[in-house]
Amino acid sequence: MRRIRDDDTRVALCPACNRELFPGAAEQAVPREGRAETGRCPACGTTMEEFRRTGLLGCAHCYTAFAAQLLPVIRSVQHAERHNGSTPMGDGENYARVRDLIDRKDSIKERIEQALKAGDYAQVRDLTGSIHEIDAELKQINREVADRRG
Repeated sequence: MRRIRDDDTRVALCPACNRELFPGAAEQAVPREGRAETGRCPACGTTMEEFRRTGLLGCAHCYTAFAAQLLPVIRSVQHAERHNGSTPMGDGENYARVRDLIDRKDSIKERIEQALKAGDYAQVRDLTGSIHEIDAELKQINREVADRRG
């Protein structure tokens, strides 16, 4: 058991890693679950030493293989064990609206090109009006987001 930021956390470390990560601390027996028995990721062969040297893990399985060693690093960098993430513009509803508008605009642009090639200038005019409406809606969304952010 190791206290990290007022939380009791169970970490599985081999004696060498325990000494390296917690200098001066007495070695302790910890469970082996979740770590690579050979010091290598069983899927890709990456070692913890390679991670320390390069800052890169070899594959998604490394997170499980080196979980005990990585959790303290992740906590110190992100101040949490898990990334909660966010969507651009702060909420998924606006993001989905904007994505939809951009997709519609791209589709209309393709239709404008086809209409131009066909010489259908009336349709080009109508489609260009649709582009202007979409641009106005995107500007309105940007204003709303800016107002919420203060």
